[in-house]
Amino acid sequence: MSYEQLEDWVAAECGEEHRRRAKVLWKWLYRDGHWAESADDMAGISRSFLSLLASSGARFSSLRLHSVRTAADGTKKVLFELSRDADMPLSDRPRRLGVVETVLIPHRPGRGGGGEEEGEEGEEGSSSGDEAEGGAMSRSGVSGVSGVSGVSGEHGSRSSSSSSSSSSRSKGGRNTVCVSTQLGCAMGCQFCFTAKMGLQRNLTAGEIVDQVVQIRRLFTDEVGPVTNVVFMGMGEPLHNLPSVLTACTTLLDPLGAHCSPARTTVSTCGLVPEMVEFSRHTDASLALSLHATTDEVRDRIMPINKKHNIMSLFSCLTHLFPNPVVPRVGREEEEVGRKEEDRAEEGEMGEVGGSGEGHTGTTTLQQSRKRHVFIEYLMLDGVNDSLEDAQRLVTLTAGIACKINLIVFNPHPGTALQPTPLPQVLAFQDVLVKGGRKAYLRHSRGDDEMAACGQLGQVPRLTEKNRAAAVV
Repeated sequence: MSYEQLEDWVAAECGEEHRRRAKVLWKWLYRDGHWAESADDMAGISRSFLSLLASSGARFSSLRLHSVRTAADGTKKVLFELSRDADMPLSDRPRRLGVVETVLIPHRPGRGGGGEEEGEEGEEGSSSGDEAEGGAMSRSGVSGVSGVSGVSGEHGSRSSSSSSSSSSRSKGGRNTVCVSTQLGCAMGCQFCFTAKMGLQRNLTAGEIVDQVVQIRRLFTDEVGPVTNVVFMGMGEPLHNLPSVLTACTTLLDPLGAHCSPARTTVSTCGLVPEMVEFSRHTDASLALSLHATTDEVRDRIMPINKKHNIMSLFSCLTHLFPNPVVPRVGREEEEVGRKEEDRAEEGEMGEVGGSGEGHTGTTTLQQSRKRHVFIEYLMLDGVNDSLEDAQRLVTLTAGIACKINLIVFNPHPGTALQPTPLPQVLAFQDVLVKGGRKAYLRHSRGDDEMAACGQLGQVPRLTEKNRAAAVV
């Protein structure tokens, strides 16, 4: 619930005279190092109020830990059981139960930070560090590829994990939490394992926020503070917009979870009205999962395109994220301007999970950080990875303040799709860079535990009858 809702709840359950105590309760629930699991964990609160809390039957967590699976690279897939809702009709309760998956992409020493997706939602592979780190999908540079390094020229920029710096993140480096917003998904994207579940139900705002709180509680001592939050787990976030907006409000509250808007990113497959609504009501970053440059291909791999086609998507982005015309300046002035922008985007927003000092708030954010959208582009061999596709992407993004993340496809059971070979990915990236676009490569993390991008979900064993329908 939001802070205002908590105030109202406290007044209703404990008496109007206790309304003011909602602020203390809020801090104990969400502030760094607190994350109270019960009334017994809280100090500095009157015994009478704690007694009222206990008698109200209030639950401090909406999720119950089921299990943790750790991949070879340290990525953790955390499974949470959804609770029964006692207020629901008995006939509806069984379908309310289920297991939702959350992914923690931890910092890897010497590799540029957790999630390594500096070009991702929340972080990027260059020095600016504001690309969205795709939960379950790690955007970093190209790791293990000799001769590939971050390049920033007068045209565009290209980055790899070897060029990113984590010194400005946090003591432990970048640690990204990828949260789910639905149990299953209704969008039917052909490259996504979660889509095979169908949509079972939306998560509440509390269940979304609780994923972040519990990950902090469970793993902060092990990996350090969470620095980035990405809504890229199970489900289409904007298909559950009310809960997502409330969750963002709670996560970004400086007296609450205190996440940085620049490092909190919500992904969408392209629900146009909801994209507009989202941008009006939160300063969290937005990422568009594009994955094709023609309607013919996008219709085939992303059915939502038949409702919101590419033209409507980019018309919306041009309105929401216009790229202002910048007067031509000399190289020296250009470099100074770039460094100032980087400092504004990374340094001044504060780290997620920080102590609270120096939190700038929404107004300063709008003044110091140019809003941009992340364009997510999954590289599928022989489907959307031609150099003509790259040139079309350059054309589509003209006039839009954006950063493009090229994502390695993670195969899963039941798909015939394959990842684009690295040489072709690099050639694709070069076209974008020469076209003046900021383009980043995102390295896969956690794929050996089905924790990578597009691999979340519990899907029944495929039969011969439905196997063909699951293959593009």
